[in-house]
Amino acid sequence: MRESAAHPAQTTACFLHASSPSAAFQNTQLSISLGEACPAARVRQAWQQVTAHYGVLRSSFFKVPAGDFVYREHDGIEASWQLLDWTKLSIDETPHRWSALLEEDAAQPFDLAKPPLVRFLAIELPQGHCHLLMTYPKVLLDEDAVFRLLCAWLGALEGALPLDAEEPSRPFEESPTIVGWWSERLAEAAEPRMLRVYPRRTLDWPTGARSESHLTMDREMSAALEKLCRQLGVSARDAFLAFCSLVIGRLTDRDNLTLLASCPVTGPRNLGWGLIENVLPALVSIRNERTATEWLKEVAREEEERRYHATISLSRALQSSQPSRTLREFPLAFVWLPTALNDRIHRALPRWIRFDVKEVERSIFPFTVKVRSGQQFELRIEFDPDFYPSSEATNLLERVVRVTESVIKDPAGKVGSLTILTKAEGEIPEPNDAARVDKKANPTLEEKIATVITRHLCRSRLRDQTMLRYLLPNSTHAQSCWRLISALRIPLRLAESRYV
Repeated sequence: MRESAAHPAQTTACFLHASSPSAAFQNTQLSISLGEACPAARVRQAWQQVTAHYGVLRSSFFKVPAGDFVYREHDGIEASWQLLDWTKLSIDETPHRWSALLEEDAAQPFDLAKPPLVRFLAIELPQGHCHLLMTYPKVLLDEDAVFRLLCAWLGALEGALPLDAEEPSRPFEESPTIVGWWSERLAEAAEPRMLRVYPRRTLDWPTGARSESHLTMDREMSAALEKLCRQLGVSARDAFLAFCSLVIGRLTDRDNLTLLASCPVTGPRNLGWGLIENVLPALVSIRNERTATEWLKEVAREEEERRYHATISLSRALQSSQPSRTLREFPLAFVWLPTALNDRIHRALPRWIRFDVKEVERSIFPFTVKVRSGQQFELRIEFDPDFYPSSEATNLLERVVRVTESVIKDPAGKVGSLTILTKAEGEIPEPNDAARVDKKANPTLEEKIATVITRHLCRSRLRDQTMLRYLLPNSTHAQSCWRLISALRIPLRLAESRYV
């Protein structure tokens, strides 16, 4: 058994795991098809070889009294296996059974302290085919690690051993300088704000479903952006972070935006390749007076500095702020993803050109923009459908693409000249303190009273009769005002809006 302090990226993942509303937000599912006949026994045997070789598949995480996490690799651990026989299912019945299986499996949580943190479900299909469902908590593996494991497994299916070696674990120590940097940085972080083009309650952390919208840029524009980034000396990832921040900033009337963004860790790593992408706040300033070229370079420099200070867990960074910040204060997220697993495997192993793997996971954050690299950039938004309508999500992605196209055509143009809002959207009043657009010019006395009360509820982060009694010592008045808020539809929306 091997044991070491968890890397900051792993500690962040453990923190997000504990903050997730349900197992469906904690886990990643991989739907794997070989594209050819293969008995389930052979599939399992190959994975047993891979599990025996790579300690990450036999690992666990446990929390010590001091609050830190420890990564532990165990000996003699085998992954959980289940075998289903679907050889007699009809073609019409199979998709329904598969959807129900995915939902049922996603709802099963992992205890991070109890290995193994991966389970397999093999499904025997007609004509000797076998489909595989692999499930693991997000804390365990990133896509680069999954790619290496899948390549090792496909090699094991063909008897191509030995497998590549794991990098040795290395100790990690938190630097006081990095803690101080984040303390100062987060003191400047802007609070989230609603989008002005669609009046709605403020961003909140949901406990239920996710919707998504996606858009793929054409090859010509993708290649043109790559070329521009090379000329400017910035990464495509940093460019998309800037473009997405600009669009969201304009839609929220913010010149400074804070998102939780994935961040490669450039410091020492204690785990060779299990999980090396951290998630930390990214503060993006929108410089309307700068040219697009100047601004992109500035964002890239700030991101380089953030990466340099990325050897800290998200929970520790939030605690370092004065006053301390909470995860719920950062509902917006940006995630950069590598080239799709299928494309990478097909290039690396042409023999498995019919191999297919699909990833199923849900973002913990209420609003997440994901950008995947490749010959064509893929943009995706995952969002709480109660907060954000699908039509607006599609519009947001289209705005990002239009900004990208404008910068490609004229990188010397001013950031402030980039058109994002339509004329009608630009005339919409800014959101008020209660996080909604109030267009009514002459509200009634009851509405004014309810607005004042709910504004206090928003700011105090409380919304119950106890708070009303604090504002109005006479309990009869408090009860009357509470009934008033409940009876009026618009003020009720105000009461439900709150900063968390």
